[in-house]
Parts: sequence; structure tokens; C-alpha cells
Amino acid sequence: MNKISSKLSRLTNKQILKLSNSVNIILLVTAALSIAYSWYKIIVNDISTLLMSLLLVIAGLAMYSIFINIKLMATAIEEILTENIDLEKYLDIYTLMYKKANRYSKEEQEASLIFTDGRVKYYRGQFQDVQLTFDALDYNKVQKKYRTKLLLRRYNFEMLSCILQKEREEYNRLKSEIETLSLSLPSDQELRDNILKITSAAYSIIVEKQPNNYFDDHSVNSRLGKITYTYYAALNAQLKGEEARTRELFESIAQENPELFYVQEAKRYLEESYIKV
Repeated sequence: MNKISSKLSRLTNKQILKLSNSVNIILLVTAALSIAYSWYKIIVNDISTLLMSLLLVIAGLAMYSIFINIKLMATAIEEILTENIDLEKYLDIYTLMYKKANRYSKEEQEASLIFTDGRVKYYRGQFQDVQLTFDALDYNKVQKKYRTKLLLRRYNFEMLSCILQKEREEYNRLKSEIETLSLSLPSDQELRDNILKITSAAYSIIVEKQPNNYFDDHSVNSRLGKITYTYYAALNAQLKGEEARTRELFESIAQENPELFYVQEAKRYLEESYIKV
């Protein structure tokens, strides 16, 4: 499934959406025809138990395949950012989904687009615009089961933006808010714990100028996540006076997408260090 989503993420945005919609329509029609034919045979009293079972299995498999297809396409879209690191394409596909959305899903797609826009602005280093963008989010437009995770992820990007701008007061306010949120699901609690660990480590390194080995001791699977952790690990090495390791870590990400502020900062450090030499 990972290989399939990786290949899908390299298609054009229009191809991804067209393929997803086409597959869902075919599967939905298959399920509908299977159910309709089975009902017809029941009405005319001309259906065996075996045929009835077969038709229901076909309908069930078709509906389950729609679920798998939706999940696969969501993974492929996320990999545009986390693996291909194509910020423009990632924002564009959410824009397309919003434009093509029907009246029943328009508001939800609008919320997804706003969140994606804020997320992309963060990675581009437009930290002052992150909170302004997120302020436009209307959580009533988001499905209830997704609201809490979206809120937590918003806190993550806003807190990191404050850290990178060294806004201590706003960071502490956001930290206090996320710590006092009432969370019932273990997955939400785990997500909050991870966000607090990451932001606390980043705060120590960037604002307090105190070494913190969190990003050295932990790892992530995605390409974007590795770039992120490498960036903070490099800053941590710099605080510890390990210039050779600092340069090595920054060099390892300097050739990545120059839109990322991590890459911009890495290049700036390397240029300045070469001038000193």
C-alpha cells in the first residue's frame, strides 16, 4: 500500500482526483447493482442461497474497497508534502478539492484548505501569518470526530511559530491552553503528549538556548519529519559547541526543497561558516 500511495502522489493533482472519483464511482455502481439484482431475484422468488450470498459478498467488498480507496488517496495526498515535499502542489490539491466540492462537503473542504494553507505557511517560514490563517478556521464546519485532532495540530504549528519568533508570552499562553484541554480519547492524549514534548524541546533549544537531546534521541519515518529533526539536532549541536556535527547535519538537509525554512536556515549557517573559515 505504501508503494502504491507513493506512486499516486507523483501523479498530477487532477489525475489523483480523477482516479479517486472514478474508482469510487465504479465500486459504488458495482455495490448498487449487486444489491438491486439480489432484491429483484428475491421479489421474483428466483434466487438461491449461494447466489444471494455471492451478491452480498460482492456488494460488501465493493463498499469496503471504497473505504480503502479513500484511505489510500488520503495517504497519497499527505505524501505530496511529507515525502515529495512539494508545498505548492500540496496546497493546490486542497484548493482543487475545495473548488470541486459539492454543496454538502463545501464547508468541510474549506476548513481543510484553511488548515493546509496555515501548515504550508509554517514550513515556508511565514510564522506571523500562521495564526492569522488558523483564526479563520470554523470548527463547526469540521466533522466532529476530526475536530479535536485538528485543534491539537493547530496548537502544534502555532506554538512552534511562537518559538521560532521567540514570543515567550504567546507560547506560554498556548501551552497552558493545550495542557488544560479535556481529552477523552487515548489517541488524542498521546498526540498532545507528543506535541508538548516536541515544542518543549524546541523551546529549550531556540528560546532558552539550552541543549536538549530530544531530537537526537528520537526519530520519525517521513522525509519531512527527518529534515525537521535534523534541523533541531543541528541547532542543539551548535549550542553544545559541536561545530563539525552542526555543519554535517546542516549539510545533510541543505539540498532539500529551498522553500522550507529549515533549508534556508541551513544554507545561511553554511554560508556564514564558510566565510569565517
